[in-house]
Amino acid sequence: MPQRVTPDLMEHPRIRHQAWWIAGIYAVTATLWIYFSDQALESLIADPERLLEWSVYKGIGFVTVTAVLLLVLMRRAFASIEEGYASVGEEERRRRAREQEAEAERHFSETMIESMPGILYLYDATGRFLRWNRNFEEVSGYSGEELAHMTPMDLFGTEDQPRLQARIAEVFERGESSIEAPFLSKDGTTTPYFFTGQRVDFGGQECLVGVGIDVSKRVEAEAALRQLNESLERKVGERTHELREALVRAEAADRTKSAFLAAMSHELRTPLNSIIGFTGIVLQELAGPLTEEQEKQLRMVQRSARHLLSLINDVLDISKIEAGQLEVHSEPFDLPEVIRRAAETVLPVADARGLTLDLRIAPEVGVIEGDARRVEQVLLNLLSNGLKFTELGGVTVTARCVEECVRIQVADTGIGIRPDDLETLFQPFRQIDTGLTRAHEGTGLGLTICRRLTDLMGGQVSVTSAWGRGSEFSVTLPLNGTG
Repeated sequence: MPQRVTPDLMEHPRIRHQAWWIAGIYAVTATLWIYFSDQALESLIADPERLLEWSVYKGIGFVTVTAVLLLVLMRRAFASIEEGYASVGEEERRRRAREQEAEAERHFSETMIESMPGILYLYDATGRFLRWNRNFEEVSGYSGEELAHMTPMDLFGTEDQPRLQARIAEVFERGESSIEAPFLSKDGTTTPYFFTGQRVDFGGQECLVGVGIDVSKRVEAEAALRQLNESLERKVGERTHELREALVRAEAADRTKSAFLAAMSHELRTPLNSIIGFTGIVLQELAGPLTEEQEKQLRMVQRSARHLLSLINDVLDISKIEAGQLEVHSEPFDLPEVIRRAAETVLPVADARGLTLDLRIAPEVGVIEGDARRVEQVLLNLLSNGLKFTELGGVTVTARCVEECVRIQVADTGIGIRPDDLETLFQPFRQIDTGLTRAHEGTGLGLTICRRLTDLMGGQVSVTSAWGRGSEFSVTLPLNGTG
């Protein structure tokens, strides 16, 4: 605890002034008293005995007046001394308060520095360490005495020192900088650290205060993520290669299948055409009369052969489309004639089932550019499909021009299509509502062929339907052909 220092009050200017003032007043008063009192007594008292007696009184009066005067002057002097002591005491208290505040601030700063999670250090322009926290010693493995004789370059590998020197120079030139580098400990191990440096004025000289944060976990995570990405890229590449090879094999197999079916067109159709032809000759009784039962059986053979030929034609057509062997031609043709011809083909089916077949062709519909045979094939498929799934009512065909296209709509009053089945309606070999379609013949390729042929002719086909109230298929074709 610091000792209290008692000041020399006589050295204080105000105290010295008081002392001289008291001495001066006392000297003047004593001189005047002695001088005037003796003259007054000698002029008033001639008797020596009485003069002696009054001299005693004069001395008593002098002592009394002097005592009173000294009392007044000393009280004022002591008041000044007390005031001086009070002033010195207040200054002492202020000095102690400043010292305690400075000590508390220093303790707070030390606590803050030591509680930082990273390392903190301060060095001058020559690289001499001036301050550091305890973490700096623990991470580096060096003692405080060792660090006091080291420079920042001693804590980094040779390959990292040029980068570090550049960043240190940047701090002293621009005021701040940062770098990520491996921190080299005394035992030779390195730890990834991120360092930030700031230029400060410390003790009248430019210094660098720096903070280092351990980023080894982040570096490890980045390495693991990078390794995972490389592994995923490798696996994706391998899988992509496998899929590409599988796709090539599948495409080759599909082309082989389609080419085989397309090449088998003659071999498959010729026997069936012969069966249908010879059955027709026999039914005409050119080879002789038939019994009723024979005619019935032969008509069943003929009907089955025609149905089989229709199925084979559908399969061959879709195979040719997939193999790219089906071509469409573009030439002028009379569209109303093609529509009527398709209707006449299916009219016997409509009559046999008691259904109506209504044609509504607008006057502006006439000659267009395209493939008449494929347009008729599309219409036959749509008409046959409509009649197949219609029990009451009939089928209506509407044709009209819309801008640069012609739109043909085939509407029926059949069972309709559920909303969930519309998405799979044009997919090959798919028939909606399996329980119902088992009662109807077909391969499930008719609508698929319609869409593929329409696409090849530069048009499009769509459908709207309400379950239980019928369906409407729309085919839109360009007036000037496929272009």
